[in-house]
Amino acid sequence: MVGDNVEVGVYRLPKALTLAEELELDLVEISPKASPPVCKILDYKLYKFAQKNGLTYSRYADDITFSCNQPLFTAELKRDIVEIILG
Repeated sequence: MVGDNVEVGVYRLPKALTLAEELELDLVEISPKASPPVCKILDYKLYKFAQKNGLTYSRYADDITFSCNQPLFTAELKRDIVEIILG
């Protein structure tokens, strides 16, 4: 098992599920053909959002970081965000 805030290692399924539950995250099988299968503890909704938008994300405690290889925000999007914030 791998994941942010998790010691990499081989865990039995009940222990892995307990760890994910304690962190209020999901246990996702990322490499089912490996022996033993590789799972990762992550927020599945954020993972799918990042995947859909060509992003990668990492999470450490309460900090979430998104990254990508291309500019994410256009000038128009930035302007819209400023207008929303400033009213």
